[in-house]
Amino acid sequence: MFSPSRMRKVVDCSALESPTLLAFLDESRQNFAVLTDVAKHEVFAAGARAGELLRPFATYAGQAILLHPTWQIWKLRPRRNGFMPRFIDQKQTRLFSRYCSVLASGHPRALVNAEKKAKESQDFGIKLLGDAEPMLRQMQRLIASYDSRDLKVLRSGHSLTSQLCTKITRDVTENTARDLWEAQGMNASSSAQEIKASLIFRLTVCSCALTVRRAADGGVEKLGTETYRNDLNDCIYAAYATLFDGLVSCDDGLVKTFNLSLILLRNVFDCRNITANEASLAVPKT
Repeated sequence: MFSPSRMRKVVDCSALESPTLLAFLDESRQNFAVLTDVAKHEVFAAGARAGELLRPFATYAGQAILLHPTWQIWKLRPRRNGFMPRFIDQKQTRLFSRYCSVLASGHPRALVNAEKKAKESQDFGIKLLGDAEPMLRQMQRLIASYDSRDLKVLRSGHSLTSQLCTKITRDVTENTARDLWEAQGMNASSSAQEIKASLIFRLTVCSCALTVRRAADGGVEKLGTETYRNDLNDCIYAAYATLFDGLVSCDDGLVKTFNLSLILLRNVFDCRNITANEASLAVPKT
């Protein structure tokens, strides 16, 4: 289904109307926007603007890929080959361009459907607030474990020290093992390469990258709950982007988290076969 010439980039909601996304889609019919469940919920949470946000996929028909819900992908046992195609909701992907066209036209049935999705998106947002609380506590514990030398390195913008890399490796390994066991009952038969191809591992690395960023910026104590929810969204976007071919986003914080995650994956965890390149901040709609 997928050839090496195809480019599949994860797109967050901030970039749906950006000239950068339109240029990417226009450049080649082999370029695809990958939409996660987070992106879909953010679109429909925008209410009446959902049709406008999705209009590019009516124009560039067949150039969107829709993924299954993250909670389903979370439970998939990793495979070294053929993992990403299992992420894709083939039915929704096939029907999506037609749906976007009808929604953008203002068809009454499509608008009713959009209102229903808006309610689902509100519920999704409330759930994410609850999911963000454990993430906050974990970030606080990790930042508290950094000594003054670690924090000085982070805040100076210097390269990570071997001591800090060792600490990051330990934290990611412990959290990945716990989450894999809870989600999948993972056993020792899974190879390191298979685990590195799992969404759980990538999300753990991205959460660690975000923690490093927050530590460098002075900690998390003064940040509000809404910020934690946005942080969790960013980690989900970034994790998927490391598994596909990169990221299109107008969100500076998300781009920084994604780029740092790539550095950790390649240089700390020796993840090979990553096709994603470092992201640049997408040009927002003017």
